[in-house]
Amino acid sequence: MEDSTYTFHSLSALDFAFFENLLGTNAIHNEEQLVAYGHDETEDLSLPPSLVVRPENTEEISKIMAYC
Repeated sequence: MEDSTYTFHSLSALDFAFFENLLGTNAIHNEEQLVAYGHDETEDLSLPPSLVVRPENTEEISKIMAYC
């Protein structure tokens, strides 16, 4: 049986710079803004993400996917 453990990459300064360069203010990493993206209405839990990307077109989506 295969090990189903996932390894996640922590975002680096280069990652943040890439997304800021590509998306400008649509690359959100301000702690105050990230709180809104760290929960849903089903549970009383909050885990804000490190970064939220909000692409505006398919070209930006393609560049994000290629980078990831």
